[in-house]
Amino acid sequence: MAQIRFGIIGCGRFMGNSHIPRLVASKETEIVGLADPTLESIDQRQTDHPTLNSVPDYRDHREMLRKQNRMLLPLHPLTHYIWNTQWIRLPQTVMSY
Repeated sequence: MAQIRFGIIGCGRFMGNSHIPRLVASKETEIVGLADPTLESIDQRQTDHPTLNSVPDYRDHREMLRKQNRMLLPLHPLTHYIWNTQWIRLPQTVMSY
Protein backbone atom coordinates (compact mmCIF):
# COMPACT_ATOMS: atom_id res chain seq x y z
CA MET A 1 0.00 0.00 0.00
CA ALA A 2 1.27 3.48 -0.89
CA GLN A 3 2.23 5.85 1.88
CA ILE A 4 0.14 8.95 2.56
CA ARG A 5 2.11 12.01 1.45
CA PHE A 6 2.31 15.09 3.70
CA GLY A 7 3.68 18.57 3.11
CA ILE A 8 4.47 20.65 6.18
CA ILE A 9 3.76 24.39 6.06
CA GLY A 10 5.32 26.01 9.11
CA CYS A 11 8.08 24.07 10.84
CA GLY A 12 8.11 25.88 14.17
CA ARG A 13 7.83 24.54 17.68
CA PHE A 14 4.21 23.38 17.47
CA MET A 15 4.69 21.27 14.33
CA GLY A 16 8.04 20.10 15.67
CA ASN A 17 6.47 18.84 18.89
CA SER A 18 3.24 17.43 17.50
CA HIS A 19 2.62 16.53 13.87
CA ILE A 20 6.16 15.99 12.59
CA PRO A 21 7.25 13.37 15.18
CA ARG A 22 4.06 11.39 14.62
CA LEU A 23 4.39 11.52 10.84
CA VAL A 24 8.07 10.54 10.93
CA ALA A 25 7.30 7.60 13.26
CA SER A 26 4.50 6.22 11.09
CA LYS A 27 5.28 3.67 8.40
CA GLU A 28 2.09 4.72 6.62
CA THR A 29 3.16 8.33 5.98
CA GLU A 30 5.84 10.17 4.03
CA ILE A 31 6.82 13.82 4.46
CA VAL A 32 7.48 15.15 0.95
CA GLY A 33 8.22 18.82 1.70
CA LEU A 34 9.00 21.28 4.48
CA ALA A 35 8.04 24.93 4.00
CA ASP A 36 8.98 27.74 6.36
CA PRO A 37 10.31 31.25 5.72
CA THR A 38 12.74 30.77 8.62
CA LEU A 39 15.62 28.47 7.71
CA GLU A 40 16.40 27.88 11.40
CA SER A 41 13.01 26.21 11.91
CA ILE A 42 13.62 23.74 9.10
CA ASP A 43 17.18 23.11 10.31
CA GLN A 44 15.88 22.35 13.81
CA ARG A 45 13.33 19.84 12.49
CA GLN A 46 16.04 18.15 10.40
CA THR A 47 18.30 18.01 13.46
CA ASP A 48 15.47 16.50 15.53
CA HIS A 49 14.62 13.98 12.78
CA PRO A 50 17.62 13.17 10.54
CA THR A 51 15.38 11.30 8.08
CA LEU A 52 14.08 14.75 7.04
CA ASN A 53 17.51 15.76 5.69
CA SER A 54 16.60 14.26 2.31
CA VAL A 55 13.20 16.02 2.19
CA PRO A 56 13.05 19.11 -0.04
CA ASP A 57 12.70 22.37 1.88
CA TYR A 58 11.14 25.62 0.70
CA ARG A 59 11.15 29.21 1.97
CA ASP A 60 7.79 29.81 0.27
CA HIS A 61 4.90 27.38 0.78
CA ARG A 62 3.50 28.24 -2.66
CA GLU A 63 6.61 26.81 -4.29
CA MET A 64 6.11 23.54 -2.39
CA LEU A 65 2.46 23.45 -3.45
CA ARG A 66 3.50 23.87 -7.10
CA LYS A 67 6.27 21.24 -7.00
CA GLN A 68 4.78 18.52 -4.80
CA ASN A 69 1.68 16.83 -6.14
CA ARG A 70 -1.10 15.21 -4.14
CA MET A 71 -0.23 15.73 -0.51
CA LEU A 72 -2.09 16.44 2.70
CA LEU A 73 -1.30 19.46 4.86
CA PRO A 74 -1.59 19.07 8.66
CA LEU A 75 -2.97 22.22 10.28
CA HIS A 76 -2.28 24.07 13.51
CA PRO A 77 -5.25 23.87 15.97
CA LEU A 78 -5.74 27.65 15.78
CA THR A 79 -6.38 27.23 12.06
CA HIS A 80 -8.98 24.54 12.86
CA TYR A 81 -10.61 26.95 15.30
CA ILE A 82 -10.63 29.84 12.85
CA TRP A 83 -12.07 27.72 10.07
CA ASN A 84 -14.71 26.22 12.35
CA THR A 85 -15.86 29.61 13.62
CA GLN A 86 -15.73 31.09 10.10
CA TRP A 87 -13.63 34.10 11.13
CA ILE A 88 -11.99 33.65 7.76
CA ARG A 89 -13.23 31.78 4.73
CA LEU A 90 -11.55 28.74 3.23
CA PRO A 91 -10.99 30.29 -0.25
CA GLN A 92 -9.15 33.20 1.39
CA THR A 93 -6.91 30.79 3.30
CA VAL A 94 -6.00 28.09 0.81
CA MET A 95 -3.77 29.25 -2.00
CA SER A 96 -4.67 27.95 -5.44
CA TYR A 97 -1.82 26.86 -7.63
